[in-house]
Amino acid sequence: MMEYLNWVMDGLQAASMVIAGASAVAALTPSKRDDEVVGKIRGAVDKARKVADVLALNIFHAKRK
Repeated sequence: MMEYLNWVMDGLQAASMVIAGASAVAALTPSKRDDEVVGKIRGAVDKARKVADVLALNIFHAKRK
């Protein structure tokens, strides 16, 4: 079970790094298309965080603000 949780945490950390890199590219280019792609990636990571919060039993008053 711990290996699975480590895998999930590593995946979320990697996704955060991908978002940081994609955000930098989107900020440097004038195209709106890359901004849309970054928004979709950010939305997917937010959903994954919500699932991780539920799996960690961070519900009710323990949620992020």
